[in-house]
Amino acid sequence: MGSSCSKRSVAPLLSHAEAAGPRSNSRQVVWTVSAITAAPIASEKSSAGARNARQCAKSICGILEQSFGQVLDSLDLQLASKNNSTLTWAALQLTQLRASLSTELSASGLNPGSTSHLLAVLYTLSVAAPDVVAGILAAQCPAINRIVAMVSVVQVTASAADCAGQKWHEWQNLASAIGMDSVYLPAVLSPASKAILIQLHAAAVSQPPAVFRLQISRASAFADACAHLPTPAASALPIGPCIIAPSFITLPAAQPFAHQSSCSQHSMQQQRTDTQSAQASSSHSSMQQPEGDVSPQASGTRSSSADLVSSSVVERDSPTDRGAHLRGGSREEGEGQGPRKEFFALVGAAMTTPGQQGEALFIYNESAACYWYNTTLRSSADAQRQYCMAGWLAGQALHNRTDLGIRLAPLLWQKVLQGGSFQGSFQSFQSFDPAAAQALQKVACMPGQDLAALLQLEGLPSDTSREAYVQHAVQRVCVEDVQWQSASFEQGFCAAVSLDLLQAYLVRPPDLTAMVSGSSTTWQAVTKVQDVFHVVLDHQLQTDFKDLAMCMWEVINAWETELKQHFLFFVTGIRRLPQPHTEVLRIELPFVAFDLKDHTIMLSRLPQAHTCENILELPNYQESLLAVHGDADSLLADEMKEKLKSIIDDRLRLAITCCNSYGLDDRHAL
Repeated sequence: MGSSCSKRSVAPLLSHAEAAGPRSNSRQVVWTVSAITAAPIASEKSSAGARNARQCAKSICGILEQSFGQVLDSLDLQLASKNNSTLTWAALQLTQLRASLSTELSASGLNPGSTSHLLAVLYTLSVAAPDVVAGILAAQCPAINRIVAMVSVVQVTASAADCAGQKWHEWQNLASAIGMDSVYLPAVLSPASKAILIQLHAAAVSQPPAVFRLQISRASAFADACAHLPTPAASALPIGPCIIAPSFITLPAAQPFAHQSSCSQHSMQQQRTDTQSAQASSSHSSMQQPEGDVSPQASGTRSSSADLVSSSVVERDSPTDRGAHLRGGSREEGEGQGPRKEFFALVGAAMTTPGQQGEALFIYNESAACYWYNTTLRSSADAQRQYCMAGWLAGQALHNRTDLGIRLAPLLWQKVLQGGSFQGSFQSFQSFDPAAAQALQKVACMPGQDLAALLQLEGLPSDTSREAYVQHAVQRVCVEDVQWQSASFEQGFCAAVSLDLLQAYLVRPPDLTAMVSGSSTTWQAVTKVQDVFHVVLDHQLQTDFKDLAMCMWEVINAWETELKQHFLFFVTGIRRLPQPHTEVLRIELPFVAFDLKDHTIMLSRLPQAHTCENILELPNYQESLLAVHGDADSLLADEMKEKLKSIIDDRLRLAITCCNSYGLDDRHAL
């Protein structure tokens, strides 16, 4: 079972933690830490030992959660306060977050040294008894994981030239100030939190980052990406983190009804009342780029082949003829996080669906509820190339703050992490495919005559024992049947991601499954879309036009799931919900009307969205509705609110359903 705290050493901690209650002060916490740190960690392969380890872990997590939970509650109040102009989500920086957390944590009675000691014990338990406590720690420490989630949304010093490096430096300062030792902290992190810090860490140490430019069509995104890998060898791919910069090509025979722009914004070209039937479009403008994002390119500057960029742009021709089908297509303008997230979602879907690249690389296993290698594929240079690119893109998804949206089996990741030392065991096979494992267990009860017939059928020696047969079957499924597939996939993944970095963050197979599959947040669990994000409202939406924001959310939250997914895709570039509170959603009112004619046009204007920074630009329907109707107080009436909601529903619905490609900002719009 692994190591665990002995009952003798856990008892003082449990009794003292309960006695201290919610008002434990600094001296009490330090006393508890001293007792825990001195406690022996003994190897006990028994249910009692496992129970003691869990009790120890839960008690320490309780102390940490109590203190950090209070700190975050206080911080939430400060961020929500209308009287606080210096600490807001709109302009929150890591330096401000560090100062605020340090002050609040000191007042809670838990000093940095105590926090570090507690995390050290949890780290020891996590390493010594991973199967016992690994699933407990992150679940018991949501406050610490919320702090890490903030790192993905807060800003760094505006003057920082090296944004990724500066952000990593400021995060380290913050973590040190509140006792989150970088060695011990991973013990209590969720897969999402580990992914955030791994991406930030890798980006900081690989400056300047390479940029891998791809021009692809949505119908063949993965096949087009594979066309830029000249050989099945991972040596042909960039090593380490890369910024994936996709640019979508719209083929002449499949022109979209509406198009979006990339580079961080979807903005719909505006339609007037007399041209409602005109083609809607959306565009991405080049907003302020978060660390790791690519600077916007002017139209026509990209080549048709993938560009690998480190400090300079290096162009290379596509090694196959697959890119020929893109010639003659129109390139959608812009680039950024929105198109990037859409690209990885398309790639993940292609890996699990037969298409232009051929057979699916991964097959869904109903019993395991996850994907496994396609064992029916024959080994070929093209198939190996695809698996190698699949592994590389799975690794690059971590570096690009996104995911593939497919749940690959933990057993697959166990093979990746262990490499050549991997040996299939019945326990790992059972966790991968319970139904198959149950059938295999029946061999132990099989009559001798039936066993002999089975051995003869499979060409095994007649003296093979039942135990040897089970191990042979496990080895065949886990290793032999997927040998070339797993070797190619592992090559690609390890070219993108450092296994040493994963080890430093205690990344285990289930963690990688969660990281690559993405958020587990379901639409059924969400009643209000705005609760998933940190919402930053334009100042006017918080003061003069509160009803506009309120009516907008009422409209969106009343939509069916399909429309909500369209809205999410319009603003973020992907239809799946993110992990709660890991992204900021900004609502802005950028459009200005000067006279009655402008206000009339404003009521027909469609919203815009910047996917790089999740910005929704909303026309001020409330102000224009008042101007056109000429009654400043009429909006308070229910009838006027319903009219406002009707306008929002109509314009926003049209924008999100008629937007399926990317372009630049409409700079001539009102």
